[in-house]
Amino acid sequence: MKKIFLIALVAALFSCSKDDDTTFNPNNLPYFKYKINGGAEVTADSAWWQTGSSSTGIRVFTGAQQSFEISWAVGYDTIFTGAKQVQPGGILYFLSAPPSTNSTGQIVNVTNFENRFMTGNMQATTVGAATQIEASFNKLQRKR
Repeated sequence: MKKIFLIALVAALFSCSKDDDTTFNPNNLPYFKYKINGGAEVTADSAWWQTGSSSTGIRVFTGAQQSFEISWAVGYDTIFTGAKQVQPGGILYFLSAPPSTNSTGQIVNVTNFENRFMTGNMQATTVGAATQIEASFNKLQRKR
Protein backbone atom coordinates (compact mmCIF):
# COMPACT_ATOMS: atom_id res chain seq x y z
CA MET A 1 0.00 0.00 0.00
CA LYS A 2 2.81 2.40 0.88
CA LYS A 3 4.49 1.57 -2.42
CA ILE A 4 1.38 2.45 -4.43
CA PHE A 5 0.98 5.72 -2.50
CA LEU A 6 4.64 6.63 -3.08
CA ILE A 7 4.39 5.85 -6.81
CA ALA A 8 1.20 7.93 -7.08
CA LEU A 9 2.86 10.83 -5.23
CA VAL A 10 5.92 10.79 -7.50
CA ALA A 11 3.73 10.59 -10.61
CA ALA A 12 1.66 13.54 -9.40
CA LEU A 13 4.76 15.65 -8.79
CA PHE A 14 6.16 14.99 -12.26
CA SER A 15 2.84 15.56 -13.99
CA CYS A 16 2.32 19.03 -12.49
CA SER A 17 3.18 21.85 -14.85
CA LYS A 18 3.58 25.54 -14.24
CA ASP A 19 0.90 27.72 -15.79
CA ASP A 20 2.78 31.00 -15.33
CA ASP A 21 5.39 32.06 -17.85
CA THR A 22 8.38 33.10 -15.75
CA THR A 23 10.52 34.09 -18.72
CA PHE A 24 12.21 37.44 -18.11
CA ASN A 25 10.97 40.11 -20.52
CA PRO A 26 12.99 43.37 -20.52
CA ASN A 27 10.14 45.15 -22.38
CA ASN A 28 8.14 45.05 -19.16
CA LEU A 29 10.68 47.17 -17.26
CA PRO A 30 10.22 50.92 -16.89
CA TYR A 31 12.73 53.13 -18.72
CA PHE A 32 13.33 56.57 -20.19
CA LYS A 33 15.84 56.52 -23.06
CA TYR A 34 16.98 59.55 -25.00
CA LYS A 35 19.40 60.84 -27.64
CA ILE A 36 20.69 64.38 -27.80
CA ASN A 37 21.59 65.76 -31.26
CA GLY A 38 21.54 62.23 -32.72
CA GLY A 39 24.27 61.01 -30.36
CA ALA A 40 24.48 57.86 -28.28
CA GLU A 41 21.37 56.59 -26.56
CA VAL A 42 21.29 57.28 -22.81
CA THR A 43 19.12 55.40 -20.34
CA ALA A 44 18.07 57.55 -17.40
CA ASP A 45 18.53 56.26 -13.87
CA SER A 46 14.98 57.16 -12.87
CA ALA A 47 11.89 58.75 -14.37
CA TRP A 48 8.25 59.20 -13.44
CA TRP A 49 5.23 61.25 -14.37
CA GLN A 50 3.08 63.44 -12.20
CA THR A 51 0.11 65.74 -12.47
CA GLY A 52 -0.73 68.85 -10.50
CA SER A 53 -2.94 71.91 -10.55
CA SER A 54 -1.01 73.60 -13.37
CA SER A 55 0.46 70.81 -15.53
CA THR A 56 1.13 67.15 -16.17
CA GLY A 57 4.63 66.03 -17.00
CA ILE A 58 7.60 63.73 -16.86
CA ARG A 59 10.62 64.16 -14.58
CA VAL A 60 13.86 62.40 -15.55
CA PHE A 61 17.09 61.95 -13.58
CA THR A 62 20.49 60.81 -14.83
CA GLY A 63 22.82 60.22 -11.92
CA ALA A 64 21.98 62.52 -9.03
CA GLN A 65 21.03 65.37 -11.38
CA GLN A 66 17.69 66.10 -12.99
CA SER A 67 18.16 65.80 -16.74
CA PHE A 68 14.66 66.58 -18.09
CA GLU A 69 11.45 68.24 -17.15
CA ILE A 70 8.70 67.87 -19.74
CA SER A 71 5.36 69.54 -18.97
CA TRP A 72 2.06 69.93 -20.76
CA ALA A 73 -1.22 71.62 -19.81
CA VAL A 74 -3.33 69.92 -17.20
CA GLY A 75 -6.16 69.80 -19.74
CA TYR A 76 -4.25 66.97 -21.41
CA ASP A 77 -4.22 65.16 -18.11
CA THR A 78 -4.21 61.50 -17.23
CA ILE A 79 -5.50 58.26 -18.75
CA PHE A 80 -5.87 59.48 -22.34
CA THR A 81 -3.45 58.31 -25.00
CA GLY A 82 -2.47 60.49 -27.93
CA ALA A 83 -0.51 63.63 -28.69
CA LYS A 84 0.16 66.00 -25.78
CA GLN A 85 0.89 69.59 -26.85
CA VAL A 86 3.95 70.96 -25.06
CA GLN A 87 3.96 74.75 -25.02
CA PRO A 88 7.16 76.81 -25.50
CA GLY A 89 9.36 76.37 -22.44
CA GLY A 90 7.65 73.07 -21.55
CA ILE A 91 10.74 70.98 -22.31
CA LEU A 92 13.83 71.65 -20.24
CA TYR A 93 17.06 69.70 -20.74
CA PHE A 94 19.29 70.50 -17.77
CA LEU A 95 22.50 68.68 -18.75
CA SER A 96 23.60 71.44 -21.12
CA ALA A 97 24.85 74.85 -20.08
CA PRO A 98 22.69 76.85 -20.21
CA PRO A 99 19.70 74.49 -20.10
CA SER A 100 18.09 73.84 -23.49
CA THR A 101 14.39 74.47 -23.99
CA ASN A 102 11.80 74.50 -26.75
CA SER A 103 10.90 77.87 -28.27
CA THR A 104 7.99 76.44 -30.27
CA GLY A 105 5.26 73.95 -29.43
CA GLN A 106 6.26 70.28 -29.44
CA ILE A 107 4.43 66.96 -29.12
CA VAL A 108 4.80 64.13 -26.62
CA ASN A 109 3.04 60.98 -27.84
CA VAL A 110 1.51 58.89 -25.08
CA THR A 111 0.83 55.49 -26.58
CA ASN A 112 -0.41 53.63 -23.50
CA PHE A 113 -1.77 54.22 -20.01
CA GLU A 114 -1.96 51.06 -17.95
CA ASN A 115 -3.14 51.62 -14.38
CA ARG A 116 -0.73 54.34 -13.18
CA PHE A 117 1.93 53.67 -15.85
CA MET A 118 2.64 55.77 -18.97
CA THR A 119 4.38 54.69 -22.20
CA GLY A 120 5.26 56.85 -25.22
CA ASN A 121 7.84 58.83 -27.18
CA MET A 122 8.93 62.33 -28.18
CA GLN A 123 10.95 64.07 -30.86
CA ALA A 124 11.62 67.70 -30.04
CA THR A 125 13.48 70.66 -31.47
CA THR A 126 15.02 72.83 -28.78
CA VAL A 127 17.18 75.93 -28.49
CA GLY A 128 20.59 75.67 -26.80
CA ALA A 129 23.37 73.12 -26.90
CA ALA A 130 20.81 70.35 -27.33
CA THR A 131 18.94 71.15 -30.54
CA GLN A 132 17.33 67.75 -31.21
CA ILE A 133 15.94 65.44 -28.53
CA GLU A 134 14.55 61.98 -29.25
CA ALA A 135 13.11 60.03 -26.36
CA SER A 136 11.11 56.91 -25.64
CA PHE A 137 9.69 55.85 -22.33
CA ASN A 138 8.05 52.71 -21.03
CA LYS A 139 5.84 52.16 -18.00
CA LEU A 140 6.74 55.33 -16.12
CA GLN A 141 4.98 55.27 -12.77
CA ARG A 142 2.79 58.12 -11.59
CA LYS A 143 4.01 59.91 -8.48
CA ARG A 144 2.02 62.41 -6.46
